[in-house]
Amino acid sequence: MASMALHEMRYLHQHPAVIRILLGILVVPLVYAVTFLASVWNPYGELQHLPMAVVNQDRPVTGMAWGR
Repeated sequence: MASMALHEMRYLHQHPAVIRILLGILVVPLVYAVTFLASVWNPYGELQHLPMAVVNQDRPVTGMAWGR
């Protein structure tokens, strides 16, 4: 079993492009996952900086028989 791992290490040492490809395969999903998790980690943490107002100028309906 150790000879197989040694053979793989020798192969990777002789072919550095394989290492770059494997790193790319690992890093690209990692970047997507970190970006997604950062976007949903604390959704209510910065709400105090969001400008908003509540306007309640509703008038009751008097001429219709709704809800009777």
